[in-house]
Amino acid sequence: LINDLPLDAASGIALFTGTFDGGGHTISGIKSSLFTKVGAGDFVIKNITLDFNSTNQRGAVFGDISGTASVTMSNVHAIHRGNVKESGLVGEYSGPATIENCSVIFESGANCTGSEYVGGLARRITDKYTIKDSFVYIKDGATLKVTAPPNDKRIICGVGGLAGTVAKPNISNTYVINQGKIASNVTVGSGGKPSTFTAGSGVYGGSWAGGNIKNSYAYQAGEVTYIDNTSATDRVGILAGNGQSAVSLENFVYFTNNDSIALNGDDTNANKANAGDMKNADTFTAWNLNTVDSAWVQNDTKSPAYNKIPDLEGVPYLKME
Repeated sequence: LINDLPLDAASGIALFTGTFDGGGHTISGIKSSLFTKVGAGDFVIKNITLDFNSTNQRGAVFGDISGTASVTMSNVHAIHRGNVKESGLVGEYSGPATIENCSVIFESGANCTGSEYVGGLARRITDKYTIKDSFVYIKDGATLKVTAPPNDKRIICGVGGLAGTVAKPNISNTYVINQGKIASNVTVGSGGKPSTFTAGSGVYGGSWAGGNIKNSYAYQAGEVTYIDNTSATDRVGILAGNGQSAVSLENFVYFTNNDSIALNGDDTNANKANAGDMKNADTFTAWNLNTVDSAWVQNDTKSPAYNKIPDLEGVPYLKME
């Protein structure tokens, strides 16, 4: 692109193959994924902001794709202001994917909903995903919610700030800030627990099976709830809502405004911090904050990741260079 592109379109580009460079510009007004379908071969998208009032398809960039050799996203940012279907950035894709320097922001009034998996970044994250230098920010008044009918027999449903379900990805330098609501309305026995940190980017959900999370944090200042006909506080969590298996944590930090919301993971290499600690560089010593080689800085307005969030000035954020 050579200019910003305001649109009033019900559907995106029908088929795209190759590399799309947005040139640092913004596409706004579209009501579906930017690409309805991605063709065979390697797909690359970079340097673009997508600003949505509402979407009728999974994912800001693409919906459901198959047959594509690999997906690479770099410096791709999605802003959601209305209704969102199931995922904020990536639709359904199980092949190799690299997501770096990307972000998803759910503005107040945004509602990301679905009936199986719901995730702020992706619906599902698999062992073929590498996610780094990226974040999800759920603002006060925004909601991520998964639902399932009472007679639904599916074993797993899930919702999370990063993904609805997660399996063995490699994640580093990520965060999820939840000031809104992450909720599951799934009857007991059908699985699916909401969570605040999923897949190393912050707030995970559904289920969590293996993988690596390094130099990442979750800031849980909103709500994380599980709704059914009984009390089920054990079905919510910071790392995972539905339990986790062999997740390797390295320099993982989390804050929660509700001590009943547990990590739901091995806390050997996790640091539970209070609100003041989250603004203290000493909490993140291993991250080498504010150094040339670090991905992280504090109180610097030069980064596109910088948001003057109420009460959060001083919390680390990504350079995203």
